[in-house]
Amino acid sequence: MKQIILFSLFLLITYPLSANTIKFEGGMEHKFNILDFYPSTSPYIPDQDPILAYMGLVYGGFSATMYTGYNQFTLSLLPSFTITKPLDKPGEYEVHFMFREAYFRFDGLDVSLVVGKRPLAWGEGLTKQYSFFVNESFATEDSRYYNVEVITRLGANLLSMGLAVDTESIDLLEKPTWYTPWIYVQYDQEMYTILSSLTMTWHEGSTYDVKGALDFQYFLPKGFQLYSSLAYYILKESSIGQEDEIRFLAGLQHEYMHDNNIMLISFMEYAWEDHKNLFAMGMIASLYQVSLLFAFNYEKELDLEESPSILTRLTWTMSTNFEMYFEYSHYFTQQEDFSPKNTYFLSMSTSF
Repeated sequence: MKQIILFSLFLLITYPLSANTIKFEGGMEHKFNILDFYPSTSPYIPDQDPILAYMGLVYGGFSATMYTGYNQFTLSLLPSFTITKPLDKPGEYEVHFMFREAYFRFDGLDVSLVVGKRPLAWGEGLTKQYSFFVNESFATEDSRYYNVEVITRLGANLLSMGLAVDTESIDLLEKPTWYTPWIYVQYDQEMYTILSSLTMTWHEGSTYDVKGALDFQYFLPKGFQLYSSLAYYILKESSIGQEDEIRFLAGLQHEYMHDNNIMLISFMEYAWEDHKNLFAMGMIASLYQVSLLFAFNYEKELDLEESPSILTRLTWTMSTNFEMYFEYSHYFTQQEDFSPKNTYFLSMSTSF
């Protein structure tokens, strides 16, 4: 163990000095999340006060790249300190040291290897992503996971094999509660893309989920795109009898761009999950450094009342070093006690 630590320290010191290019970067982020609840429907249950969550993050580090012939080696380290006020712990603050990013990447002519914590996502869908293994909501650039991935090309096919682990627990220096090996094959053509994936997630308690998925994207004339995602749980031990085995999504998207500064994306999506019909339609407008998304979501569970909601996202990039992101959601109906009525999310980040 001592030899491994000494070798790691030697690598951290000597690698940046011998790299062809090195980039130092850092920054700060502030994130606020507010939940506003419907009044209680029971005279014996008091109303829930609004809840505020906060996370502040300061990070700094480097990314160094070395070239040897046709091979490329990259080492990226971005340690950070975070201050959080969790939603489930009102009045409490937590301070943690973690890595925003920490990975080593090798890129050769036919194969790539990545080890460490970095952004990771795949699959089709703007409001749902069923083929991705961690959750079934839209993955963002903050979706960083500790993982090992091997990527190779076989003609027109891209083959990826890897293993991801519970990153949230590792960041808190706790034992991971899940491990997910995966394999997917992506077939690319000029007019369409097909991605087939198989994932197996081991949960704490020795339960397994095995899921196969198929994603399809077809490029139509005049800026239209047709896409779909179908996922089937071959085995789902973590919640037997509680959820459907099938997830399905289909969407149509149109993209219009003018003068490389104005972009307008309109979309419609239908999804099926857990005996629920979900429908979403909306628009994403980008004008120079401002992007606005407005979406109407409709959810109807079998034999239960519908649950419509609206979602608004505003992103403002003042310069290359500052970005502000605001998200607001309103739920028109109350499903149960302590159901949220409004949710607010504000994020401000700066980098250097």
